[in-house]
Amino acid sequence: MKQVIMNLAKKIGFDKIGHNIVFLYFFITALIFLNPHISLLITVLVAAFVELVYDKRWGKGTPELMDWVASILGPVYLYVIIMLFI
Repeated sequence: MKQVIMNLAKKIGFDKIGHNIVFLYFFITALIFLNPHISLLITVLVAAFVELVYDKRWGKGTPELMDWVASILGPVYLYVIIMLFI
């Protein structure tokens, strides 16, 4: 089972998993203080800022569309679940 998880993580990319975890945590933290709609909007905007401005302008990483998608997938899934049960 451990080998299956590691193979899946290699296919997805460890950096993409990291993006997902960080922005999911960011979204959950924003939910404590704001409603789900505003929290998701802020999370998507911050993820876009990190990918486009931070990575490209300051050369701290590579600005990739798939990094941004990986960043917002977790928060979007959680948002959908929240909206289904509220």
